[in-house]
Amino acid sequence: MNRITRHYSVASISSLGAALALACLSSATAEVVFAESFESPEVSGFQSKTVPDNGHWVGSAGAYNANLRGLYNETVAWPDTPEFTTPYGDQGYFLNYSTTSLTTAEGATGQTITAGVTYTLTFNAAVLKDASGNYRAELVAFGPEDDNKARKNPNASAGTVVAKAGGPITGSDMSDSFSITYTPEEDSAHLGKELGIRFDDADGDALYDNVRLIVGHDYAPTPASGENLFNGGEVTLTWTNMPASAPSNKTCVDIRFGTDPDSLNLVVDGKLTDTAVVNAPTAGTYYWQIDSYPEGNPNGIARSSTIYTFTIADTDGDGLPDDYELAQTEPVSNTALDPGSDLDSDQLTALEEYKFGTNPNDPDTDGDTLSDGAEIKGLAGKRPFTNPLLADTDGDGLSDLIETNTGVWKSAADTGTNPMDTDWDDDGLVDGVETNDKNYVDKSATGSDPYMADTDADQVTDWYEVTSAHTDPSDASSKPPLPYPLPDPDGSAGSVDKPVKVYIMSGQSNMVGFGKVKGSGEGSLETMVIRQNKFPNLIDGSNKWTVRKDVRYRGVISDHENAALSPGKLGSMFGPELGFGYIMGWYHDEPVLLLKSCTGNRGLGWDILPPGSPSYEYDGQIYAGYGEGPSKRPIGEAPAENPGWWAGREYDRFFLDESEWGVAADPVTNVVDVLDNFATEYPDWADQGFEIAGFVWWQGDKDRYDMAYATKYEENLVNLIDSLRNYYSKRYPGKVVSNAPFVLATLGQTPKDGENPAEKAILEGQLAVDGSAGKYPSYAGNVKTVYAHPLNQGGASNSHYNKNAHTYMLVGDALGSAMVSLLEEGSASE
Repeated sequence: MNRITRHYSVASISSLGAALALACLSSATAEVVFAESFESPEVSGFQSKTVPDNGHWVGSAGAYNANLRGLYNETVAWPDTPEFTTPYGDQGYFLNYSTTSLTTAEGATGQTITAGVTYTLTFNAAVLKDASGNYRAELVAFGPEDDNKARKNPNASAGTVVAKAGGPITGSDMSDSFSITYTPEEDSAHLGKELGIRFDDADGDALYDNVRLIVGHDYAPTPASGENLFNGGEVTLTWTNMPASAPSNKTCVDIRFGTDPDSLNLVVDGKLTDTAVVNAPTAGTYYWQIDSYPEGNPNGIARSSTIYTFTIADTDGDGLPDDYELAQTEPVSNTALDPGSDLDSDQLTALEEYKFGTNPNDPDTDGDTLSDGAEIKGLAGKRPFTNPLLADTDGDGLSDLIETNTGVWKSAADTGTNPMDTDWDDDGLVDGVETNDKNYVDKSATGSDPYMADTDADQVTDWYEVTSAHTDPSDASSKPPLPYPLPDPDGSAGSVDKPVKVYIMSGQSNMVGFGKVKGSGEGSLETMVIRQNKFPNLIDGSNKWTVRKDVRYRGVISDHENAALSPGKLGSMFGPELGFGYIMGWYHDEPVLLLKSCTGNRGLGWDILPPGSPSYEYDGQIYAGYGEGPSKRPIGEAPAENPGWWAGREYDRFFLDESEWGVAADPVTNVVDVLDNFATEYPDWADQGFEIAGFVWWQGDKDRYDMAYATKYEENLVNLIDSLRNYYSKRYPGKVVSNAPFVLATLGQTPKDGENPAEKAILEGQLAVDGSAGKYPSYAGNVKTVYAHPLNQGGASNSHYNKNAHTYMLVGDALGSAMVSLLEEGSASE
C-alpha cells in the first residue's frame, strides 16, 4: 500500500497535510526521553552530593534540614534504611522536609512543549519502613528566566506547574507506581517552553526512583527493547495498540522487522492485531517497529513507534552462545562445539564449563591444583563444593587445596579445615590467621588452634584475646581481666535497696554513636553477633537481642532514647554505651543508669570548653576563654558582648543548670534535669536514689582541625575532668563517689607513631591523663585512657569509623573494662 510513514518524504503533501503529518509524527513516537534510576553515584551520607551529580537535577540546598535529604542507599545510616530490593535497585532519592525539592536541570529532559503531544511522567515511590508519607510530583513549564538558581529554591515557584499529582504512599519496597499525563492544547501559553520534572516533599517523608518521561503512546513492547532471548527460532511480538481516534473504533498496524534498522521488512500489513510471529534463526540483533493507524485507515498517515530491538545469542539452541563457541573452537565455528564434550578432561562438560564460567580448555581455572570438576562436584574425598574460579573459596587466607576438610590438622600444608567455612571453631578468627604453632605474633598470625575457640582454656575466646585484650590466646597466664563472653543477662532488674549507679557519658558524634545495627554487610552488628559469633551475650538462643533490665540507657541533647539497654532498643545506630553498659550491668549488683549527654561536631577547645578556661594567644590571634565569643579575635579586640555561641556553650548545655551557664540562652533537658528530678523520671528507683559512679569520654575529632585547640587539648582535658567532678560533688553531696573514675578513649585512627601534628598532640594529651602511665599523680587509680587505635576496624573519627559495629563495640567494651579496673583498684585501696 502507498502509505505515508516517517520514512517517506513529505514534500509532495499539501501544506495543510504536511502540517498535520508533522504534528502527528511528533506526537506518535512513543519514547522514554528521560530516565533516572537513583543508583549512581553512591554516596556515604547526606552531608555531601545530596543531588545526583550527573547534570540532570538541581535541588534546594538552603531549606531547614535540607542537608538530610538526598541519595539514599544501604550505606546511609540515618534515617533507617528502607528494606527494599527492586528492579530499580536498593537506592532512592529521599525528601524529608516541606521546603525541599528535586528539579530537573536546564535541558535535562530535552523536551520543548508542543501542542498535541502527550507527555507521561511515571515513577515509583516508597516510605521508610513503619513510616507514612505522601508523594507530590509535577510537570513544569520552564521559561528562559527559570535558571538553575531559581529552580533550586522551592519557595520561589520557578516555572509554571502544568500537571501534578499527589497522594499517600503505602509501601516501603518501592513497588508503588504513579503517573502524570499532560497534553497541551494548540493555544497553550507554554508552547515552546522547556518541560521539566519536580518532586516536592509533602507530608511525611518520601523516596523516589525509576523516573521516566515518555513522549507519545507507550506500546509496552514484548520482548522488551534490548532483551536477550538467547535461543533462535520463532519469536512472538506483542504490544499495546494506540487508542483509536474518533470516529474510528479500531487501530490498524503495520509491523516492520529485520536485521537492518534502515531497511525493515513489512511482516504485518494493515491488520487489527496486537501480536505477530517473526523468525530469528541465527545469533544477532533484530529490529522491529510498529506503524499505527488510529483513524482505522491503513492507507492513512502512520504514527510510528521507536525501533525496538532484541538479540539472539545461540543459533543452534544447544545452550552455548555463538560467541562462546567461536572463542572455544578451532577452526572457529558458532555451532561445532558439542555441549556434552569434555575438552580438558576435568570431568565437566562444555555446557557445564559455560554455566560455571570455567575455562573448557584448562582443567584448573583458578590455579589451586584442584581440577574444576573436583571443585564443582566435591570429588576429592570429603571435600565439599568449592568455587573453581577462586583459589580460596571462603576467603580465609588458606587455599582450597590446603583446606582438606578432614577435621584433623596435619600441617600448614594440610590444615584439615573446611574450604567453605571461614571459621571452623566459630571463635571470630578466620582459619587463615590461626597458625596453630603457639607463637602469637599479631592478629594476622595468632598461633592459636583453628579447632579450639579457646586455645589456652582460660575461659576467654581467642578472638577477644587477639582483637580486644591483646593477650596471647595460647598462653593461659596471659589473660584479660574480664571474662569473655559475658553471660547472658539473667533478667534481673538489679538490687532494690542500693543507690542506682549513674555513669555520665559524653563527647561528640562517635559518642552519640554511628555503629550500624542492621544489615547483612560486614560492618553491621547483626553480622558481627549473629553470623560471626562475636559478643554472643547480645543474643539469646533464638538469635533475638538480649535486654539488660538492670541497665537503663538515657540520652539527652541529641540522642533521646530512654529504655532498658539492648541492641534492639537503640534505633538504627549505637555508640560505646552498648559494650560499656553490658559490662557495667554484669559487674554491679545495683541498677545502672547510662546518662549520655552529647552531640556531634563539638570541640573541647571551643564548644565544650570547661568553666575557668582562660583566653590565650596563638598564632597572632586571641582564642576565646570560657563564656567568650567569637572563637577567636584579633589581638587587642574585646570579646563580643552577647555572643550567640560562646566558648563552653555545649559544656553548659550538656552538664550545668541553666542558671549557671556562661551566657543566658534557651533551656534544654540535660544531665542535671534528669538527676534533679530523678524520682519523677524514674519512679521505680525513687526510694533508692542514685550515686554518680563515673564518667566516660570519647572525643577529639573537631579539635584536630585547629592546631591551637590540639595544643591545648591536654590542659582542657584536665580542666574537664576536674570541673565535672567538682561540680557534681557540690551539686549532689554524698551522691558522687570520691574521685569518681573517669575513662576515656583516644581517636581510633591515630597511632602512637603517627605524623599528623594535631592528632599527635591530642593523643599525647589523652595519654598524659592516664593514671598509671601519665604524668598526673592525682589521677592514679581514678583516670584511665583506652588506646583505641588497635580496636579500630577501619575509617577515621570524621567518617564515624565507616559505621562499623566492631569498632563501637570494641571501644565500648574496652571503656567498660577500664572502668571496672578503676573500680576494683578503688575497692582494693579502701
